[in-house]
Amino acid sequence: MPYALRLSALVTFALGLGLVSGIVAGPPFTTLHLVFAVITVVLALVVLGPQLRRSFAAGLGAWFPLIPLVLGLLWYSGLATRLIGRAGFVVILIHAVFGIIAIGLIEMGIARARRTGALERAREL
Repeated sequence: MPYALRLSALVTFALGLGLVSGIVAGPPFTTLHLVFAVITVVLALVVLGPQLRRSFAAGLGAWFPLIPLVLGLLWYSGLATRLIGRAGFVVILIHAVFGIIAIGLIEMGIARARRTGALERAREL
């Protein structure tokens, strides 16, 4: 399951980078980006959620991906643009930075789970 989490996070990143750079465009790619983002958030909560019991900081990889998801949904719904006008594009920049941070925290969480043996115990269940 950690590999599925890693793959979905990287596909989400690649689609987002393609959308921002203009390599890919249009509703199909925006929807794909959103679907993979939701998959990433759900997998992060499932795979890294047990680390939340240890401490807030240890569980950052589990809950932090929610922040770029919420920011992306604000943009996708048009609410960001309605609230702050043309400066709504700043939301996308913050969304992108937080998305990159989320990938780093997911990778750290997977490494921490591997070191503590939490992934192996979860497979036994």
